[in-house]
Amino acid sequence: MATVRVNIPQQQTKEEDKYTFQTFKEEIKRKWTHKREVKQSERDLAQSFPKVLLALQCPSQLYLFLFYIIPRLFEDYTDETQICLQLFVCFCCVEGLLNYFLCLLTNSDVEPRSSSKIKTFDDPHAHTNGHVPNGVTVSRDDGEMPWGFCAICNMDIPPRAHHCKICKKCILKRDHHCFMVGNCIGFYNQRYFFVLGFYAILCGLGAFACNAWYLYLFYWPTAYSWTSLFPPIAFYRWLFGYENIELHVLILIFQAYPQLFFGGFGCIVVNSQTLMCFLGKTAHELTSHIPIKNNNFFFTNFESVFGKHWLLNFIFPMTQCLKQPGDGTYWDGIKIDHVANSDDKIKWC
Repeated sequence: MATVRVNIPQQQTKEEDKYTFQTFKEEIKRKWTHKREVKQSERDLAQSFPKVLLALQCPSQLYLFLFYIIPRLFEDYTDETQICLQLFVCFCCVEGLLNYFLCLLTNSDVEPRSSSKIKTFDDPHAHTNGHVPNGVTVSRDDGEMPWGFCAICNMDIPPRAHHCKICKKCILKRDHHCFMVGNCIGFYNQRYFFVLGFYAILCGLGAFACNAWYLYLFYWPTAYSWTSLFPPIAFYRWLFGYENIELHVLILIFQAYPQLFFGGFGCIVVNSQTLMCFLGKTAHELTSHIPIKNNNFFFTNFESVFGKHWLLNFIFPMTQCLKQPGDGTYWDGIKIDHVANSDDKIKWC
């Protein structure tokens, strides 16, 4: 009787996967690149939370400043001084809301255009920053930035335009997608995003300082304990009568934390956008290691974001008066740096 021996191969594991030890930086990069797909409901919730918080914070904070904080903190000052302070508070609130809605509603999408409107390299009158036919992206010898092709949107896109997976469209000079605003920050709304961060600092950290000063003078001497500065505990003691807390004081305790939140957001926006404007680059270009070389002076970079006399944008949104140069498709003085980041893969879309 013959015996047949069958060798069943066991599942083998790769030795390099078994004995690979990753550094902390490599582990963070691996998890970031292989992060799970965020559901649409989670994205909508993340974008709606700041809007609801802002809708509750703005009217209540403005009311308390006009009728409690300014009259009581500055009661020793003249009526004219109090009126000027009230007007300044209203001005900051209006400016913040205006720039918020302009940043939210301004469209920086790439509009599909026919090939006849795009100049090609074969055209003798075409500019060096022309379009490469058939969606082929090449690097010019002179370093000029080429057009690209978005396979998702199935259209040609100008230089520095990139596709946003959240907005599901291509954005001119895409910087990043901001969940606080609920929109992509691009060529046409970057100026409003910058100014929004500036007034978020004033309305956030400035209001928090006045709020803390008011609570220290008019609530802290009679407070039950320091734990009453936590909103859930303060609300519990106010609701069941364990502590005699006035309603406006309770609202001020609740407002202190969103004020710090918006103020911190403003600091991050102003610092990051100042760096982006100074370098003449975008956050997407820096994080994706796109080799961009900006030969412009930093005043020119600020002018490309805000237009001429860019400081006037902090007084009032200069949408029509101070228009930006160009249309977001041609970039003078910005070229591809063939030396820097030569080992990195250039991602145009």
